[in-house]
Amino acid sequence: MGRWDRTHEALRQAALELFSEQGYEATGAAQVAAHAGVSEMTLFRCFPTKEALLDDDPFDPMIAEAVRSRLSNEPTMRAVAEGIRDALGRACPETQAALGRLAARALFSGGITAAVAWVAP
Repeated sequence: MGRWDRTHEALRQAALELFSEQGYEATGAAQVAAHAGVSEMTLFRCFPTKEALLDDDPFDPMIAEAVRSRLSNEPTMRAVAEGIRDALGRACPETQAALGRLAARALFSGGITAAVAWVAP
């Protein structure tokens, strides 16, 4: 993994941790950058906005493949839900824990994090 990829991953992980601990609205871009060990300028070179930290999802291709691989006679919503669960189950334990905290917080607070509420175990 190159420096650019490591920086992106560190920023994504820092954002996920801080958003799950403090909430999306309460977390500033400068906090995410500091938590990742980079400058705020570096954060914005990698991600044009704070929202892009959530939009740039490395799980999308994995989730798409997991959903496509479900049985063709399975009900659509079940295939989607189980495909997502399967794909996220392959994430590293730290990412799974952070996603779980983020989802739990979203269930209680709404806002932009509500879009990821479906990842709760």
